[in-house]
Amino acid sequence: MIDVQFLSELMGVVLKKEPLGFGQERLDELYAEFEDLNEIDDFNEEEFDSAFNAAKATLLAMEEHNGCVLTWAKGFGPFYSLWSVIATADALPGVEVLAERYANFMSKVQELDGLPPGANPPAGEDYILAATYRENARGASTEGAQRKARHEALSKALLEG
Repeated sequence: MIDVQFLSELMGVVLKKEPLGFGQERLDELYAEFEDLNEIDDFNEEEFDSAFNAAKATLLAMEEHNGCVLTWAKGFGPFYSLWSVIATADALPGVEVLAERYANFMSKVQELDGLPPGANPPAGEDYILAATYRENARGASTEGAQRKARHEALSKALLEG
């Protein structure tokens, strides 16, 4: 059931066009909202399918380019964050650029994980974004505020590069 729940969360990102907080209550609300698609004026099934499949194809192409998805987005949290950026972006850079930016960003996050407690991170906007992502990937990382903070940091790193 965890897989079904996670796929529901990924679909929720496409439906709402933003990262969502996690919780059974939130999923129940989402299911209730989209229970009868005929009653939703602005829902277009073809657009949903297209957006979902485009995000999936982008991730597959990124993985094919440099293996960055399986390397850096193995767990639910990192995958959700990457998915939410890809699925909600108005425009994406080329897949090769996107894959390289993602690998570079996540290597900075990992570098910060290796710092001793109390050590100052390296200077620069890239490290500020990586630190924000890292801090919001800890603890209650499925809460809406943490997911949105990771989304914003990763969006800046990938889309504004």
